[in-house]
Amino acid sequence: MKTKPRSLTVDQVASLPSAIEQPFALILEIGPAFSVLIGRRIEADRKPAQVVVEDSTQLRLTEHGEAIIRRYPAIRIRRDESLALWVASPDHFETPFSQPSADPYVLLTLPQEEASLLEKFLCRQSIDDAFELLRREIAKLPAFYSPSEDELRAPEQYASAKGRFAIDQCFL
Repeated sequence: MKTKPRSLTVDQVASLPSAIEQPFALILEIGPAFSVLIGRRIEADRKPAQVVVEDSTQLRLTEHGEAIIRRYPAIRIRRDESLALWVASPDHFETPFSQPSADPYVLLTLPQEEASLLEKFLCRQSIDDAFELLRREIAKLPAFYSPSEDELRAPEQYASAKGRFAIDQCFL
């Protein structure tokens, strides 16, 4: 029997005394698009107050079914107190990822076996297989669920705050 995946929120990561160095998926967006950062190292940077994901890969499935895979040397995540939102960005918050969140982003640690499979799927551009693996693992988290094989659902306030930015704000 497999154990439940371990999860943390980025505000919990920010309070840790040391980095997390194990495979993980940080959930950036669920519905109508899907986006995760896949990495192996995340740590708090107390000046300024933010969390940094080093050397990560973003897998994004658009609402039109297009798959986008991007590599980033560093992603910064912080709470924007003026908007009361969590924001993630590869460029010091000039261009945030597409869905800021009222709830802290969730980091799902992955067992080594699943992380290796996920890496293989992404290298081979096996997007359906990568999504299926992530869907199964994310659906095990509290308040996340999968009503069918091709969709995931998240809590209402999770990664759904794009509309709280200026209309001309560019997003990744």
